[in-house]
Amino acid sequence: MKKMLLILLVTTLSFSQEKELTVAQIDSICSVNENYGYKIGHFEMENDKKENIGKGQYEIKTFIYPKNDNTFNYKPTSDDVIKEIKNNKLIKAIYVSNVFRTNLEESSIYCELYYSKSELFYVKISLLKSIPNKDTITENFEFKIDKKSKIKNVKNILGYNLNDIIHNFNSEILDFNN
Repeated sequence: MKKMLLILLVTTLSFSQEKELTVAQIDSICSVNENYGYKIGHFEMENDKKENIGKGQYEIKTFIYPKNDNTFNYKPTSDDVIKEIKNNKLIKAIYVSNVFRTNLEESSIYCELYYSKSELFYVKISLLKSIPNKDTITENFEFKIDKKSKIKNVKNILGYNLNDIIHNFNSEILDFNN
């Protein structure tokens, strides 16, 4: 009887836990399912003297993991359906930022953020810098995110603190997704 109870308990616990998705699995799900949310915005850049030194735009796309296979077949026509879609978990977001400076220099950040149970766990970042009459330079980084550890500041072509970039992008994505 004790063995039967133990088997039943282990089986129940095994099926009740959410499975952890890998980066490859998340990419596969996102390639099949359409993005859940989309946002675009614009910004102006100023130097310390409050002079305009450029402008830019950003774009956010979010992807969710459906609780069931029918989630993406829903037509959001009632509050219940919208609530069902909102209860799904964020699994990936793409944040793109493009900056156009008055000196004709351009820079871009393409960031893919991966989530498990709506918590950030992995980031891929591509940086691009384009200077007139010179080559375009790109750098790529990948970081495993842990609540306990902080990403060490890595020198990069844009001179940005990547830890701050990831934190700011993640905060904006979570605000947008909720």
